[in-house]
Formats: sequence, C-alpha cells, structure tokens
Amino acid sequence: MFFNGSEDKLRQFRRELEALDRPTPQIRYELLVIEFQNGESLTWSASASSSTLSGTSQTAAFLGTIGKLLQLNFNVVSTFGTLFAVNLNLDLSNNKANVLADTTLNGLSGQEIKFQNTLTSRYRDLELNTSTQQLQGTGVTREITSGLLVSMNGWVSGDGMITMRVASTVSKQGADLSGTTGNPPSTSEKIVSTNVRTVSGTPVVIGGLIQQEKTVTVEKTPVLGDIPLLGLLFQSRNDTISNDELVIYIVPHVEYPAHGATDEGVRMEALYQKFVREH
Repeated sequence: MFFNGSEDKLRQFRRELEALDRPTPQIRYELLVIEFQNGESLTWSASASSSTLSGTSQTAAFLGTIGKLLQLNFNVVSTFGTLFAVNLNLDLSNNKANVLADTTLNGLSGQEIKFQNTLTSRYRDLELNTSTQQLQGTGVTREITSGLLVSMNGWVSGDGMITMRVASTVSKQGADLSGTTGNPPSTSEKIVSTNVRTVSGTPVVIGGLIQQEKTVTVEKTPVLGDIPLLGLLFQSRNDTISNDELVIYIVPHVEYPAHGATDEGVRMEALYQKFVREH
C-alpha cells in the first residue's frame, strides 16, 4: 500500500489503519479435569482459615498441605483459593480424586480446540457355526472408544469478553463380553453442552458428568461352587455401586500477539523511498 499526501494526512491514515488492522486475538485455555469418586465434588471457596504459625514454619506447613498440587500446571491456589486447594490435595492424597487432564491449549478467536483422553478397545465379531453349534470368529474387527472428550470454541468480543461454547463427553466401557457371546462391550455416555460468557482470566466450572458403575465380585469354593443351585451355598457375592463425577475447570485468557507493526512500517517506508520519492 502506498500513500501520497501530506504528513498530517499520513499520520491520520496510520492511526485509522492501526485501528482496523489488528491481529486476531488468541485465547489461551487452562484446562483441568478431575474425577471425584463417590460423587464427592469440591465447592469453590476463596476463603481460608488463618494459621497461628509464622515465617518459615507457616510456609512449610502450607506447602505440605498442597504437596500434590505442586505437580500440576494449573494454578489451583491462585484460581480458587487456599481452602479449595487444601481440600483437593486431601482428596488426591486419599485417592478420592484423580486428575484426568492438566494442560494448556491455545487457539485463535473463533477456532475450535479439542482435548481427547480416550481408550480404544477392539473386539472380533463372532458367528454361530451351524455344523458344530459353536461360536467362531468372522475375521471382522471392530472398535469402541471410551474416555473423555472436551471441545471449546471461544471468540472475543469488542469489549474483551470471551464467549465460549463448551461440549464435554465422558464414556465408560463395561465388561467385555465378546469372548462368549459375540456382542460388543456395553458402554455408557454422558454429554454436557453449554455456552458461557466470561471475563479474561475468570474460571468456568462445568459439573454434572456423573457415572454410576456396579461391580459384582463372586468368590466360590472350587468344584462345589459350580454345582447348580447347591453351589450357591459355597459362594459369596459382593455388589458394589460407585458414583464418579467429572468436573471440568477452564480458565480462558485473551492474548493479542505482537504483529510486528514497527518492522512492517520500516519496510514500507523503504519501499516508498525507493519507488516513489526517487521517481
């Protein structure tokens, strides 16, 4: 682009061009996904009780209460407060919570970003042999994918607010029955889709992804436990039902990357001096 006019007009043109020619903002997503067992999720609270310790002793005691969180990239303490961090560290230490995702994703405004942590299982189709009346493989292999999938699509408005469309899917695979019946393994799936609008740096919490799993454990005396009906006397059965909840924490940040306006200006000035002023 070449400009021909007064210096005042040139300065005005550059101001207008700077207002129009802005780079597409980038959104940095801090993502943390935690699975709370038995449906015990934590309440976000920014308050915390004070300690009577002081100085080095107080610092050491505090670091001891959040030791598990020091391994995370997600800054739990600054985002949700000390009380939340202490309770989360306690659940992680007691195996009541598991971290399924702890990452940072980057994308342009209006670009969809996905995070996937899944397990793919393969099973072979079976068919009944009419001659032997037994199941046999058909040679056809199928796949079933289960796990966690999170997709985010955020865009930045003129006032700097971030509007996000978040879709979360969590699926769990049941027992593999393909070896005996030829049926594929059973799966359960929960889906949450929502739209949120927030200020840059403000956390968004998405819950409600609850999975219920029933586990049956049977212990029996060899041989005697296999006798029809009578074998029930030599068996012990334990049914366990567990509720797990996935909670997704997202902190979006708006970033305007440098676009090298100074370098471009110097280059264009050189072209102007060479091709316009000299002729």
